[in-house]
Amino acid sequence: MVAVTDVPAAMVSNQFFDEFTSKVRVKPIPWEGYSRAGLITSDELHQLKDFQKQHTQLVDYSESDAPSLATYVPLLVSLIEKLSSVDALQYLLVVLDELAERDLGCVQALASDMDTVSHVLFRCMDKKDDYLGLKA
Repeated sequence: MVAVTDVPAAMVSNQFFDEFTSKVRVKPIPWEGYSRAGLITSDELHQLKDFQKQHTQLVDYSESDAPSLATYVPLLVSLIEKLSSVDALQYLLVVLDELAERDLGCVQALASDMDTVSHVLFRCMDKKDDYLGLKA
C-alpha cells in the first residue's frame, strides 16, 4: 500500500466566477412576490428583510466587531430547500458562503445540521445551472 501525503489546501480564484458572484449579490430578488405566491411565509419574508438589513450593515464593521448572523442560517438553509428559482438559490448560496467565511457562529450553525445542509447543497448541484453547482 502506498502512503498518500497530505495535500495542502489551496485558494482557487477565477475572475469570471468572482464577477458573476458580485452580480448575484446585487441582483434584486422578488421576495414579496414569493410571499404573495405562497412560496415563503410572511414570517420568513420578515426574517429575510431583517437579515438583509443587518447583512448590508456588516460592511461598516471590522470582522472582529461584526454582530453574528448565525441565527439566520436555518432560515437561509430552509429557503434553499423550499425554493427552485435559480436567481434566488444563487443569492442564498452567495450570502450563506459570505456568512460562513466571516462568522464562526455561522459555520457552527451549518455544522449542527449537516444532514439538511448537505441535502440542500446536493440538490443545488443537481440543478442545470453551472454556477449553482460550483457554488454549492
